[in-house]
Amino acid sequence: MLTDACHRASPPLTSAIVTIVVGKEQRLFAAHEDVLSHSPYFASACRDQFFEPHSRRVQLPEEEPEVFSCILEYLYKGDYHPRLLHDKRHQTWLLEGQQENLSPKLGGRGASVEPTIYHSGVGDLILRDTAVYCAAERYGLDELKRLALRKQGLRAASRSEQSGAVPGTRTGTRLTATRASALII
Repeated sequence: MLTDACHRASPPLTSAIVTIVVGKEQRLFAAHEDVLSHSPYFASACRDQFFEPHSRRVQLPEEEPEVFSCILEYLYKGDYHPRLLHDKRHQTWLLEGQQENLSPKLGGRGASVEPTIYHSGVGDLILRDTAVYCAAERYGLDELKRLALRKQGLRAASRSEQSGAVPGTRTGTRLTATRASALII
């Protein structure tokens, strides 16, 4: 039996909408202020009105849109795709899509997510979960940091079983959260 690892209730969606402008491409995201305020970084930005004059807009020019999408999904749902699932029968954890027969109750997407992303600040591919970990560090989201590390570990174990190396890294070595945070932060 598979269950979602995160059973967080949806936050109230009655607060003002904040527009977040992300990355060099200036991709637009919209989020409820109450949801963003679960992050100390965004709570401070909302409280101290670090918005552009006469608008509810936050600029994140150095953030990667794909990474921020994971942050926002986590703030709303308590997890990001692929979801972390608990196999109670075998007392193991796995990522959504790692098992062929996902329970229809869980709403499995079925498609796997690429484990690496291109990070413009680094100029190369890095592990997606490592980038999420580093962003969670910047935004003060300790639970998300733990979740990203667990997902990174599950991916690494899965990849090492298949090939012994993580694809997308220059030398075939694993890019650790510490090494990536030094590159990104």
